[in-house]
Amino acid sequence: MNNNNAILELSGGKTSFTPGGTIEGNVSWQLEGKAKYIMISLIWHTSGKGSEDIAITDEVQFQCTEQYGNRRFTFTAPQGPYSFSGRLITLQWVIEATVVMESDDDVCISEAILISPTREEIILGSA
Repeated sequence: MNNNNAILELSGGKTSFTPGGTIEGNVSWQLEGKAKYIMISLIWHTSGKGSEDIAITDEVQFQCTEQYGNRRFTFTAPQGPYSFSGRLITLQWVIEATVVMESDDDVCISEAILISPTREEIILGSA
């Protein structure tokens, strides 16, 4: 059993953004073992009927030589695709932080966010 721990926090607890807006946050960690690096990714993925799609739109990597610490990160919210829900498919955004350990016992955490012009999930009507 390991006691590796990481926390992902978005500035001001803000979880909805407009395209072109600034997404800021902090990742902190406390590790028992040695890490290689920390990767923070901005990802969208679909779920629902049919095949699932996933794309990493931005990412930043930090060296992680300390067993505990924190780092700030900043992304610019892309112009699309927007967060939406429909009867057959949903598109969601997440920020994911992965602490890549030398022992291959990686720590992965994520925070769901919304990206749309209204800062709200777009609900698709039935056709």
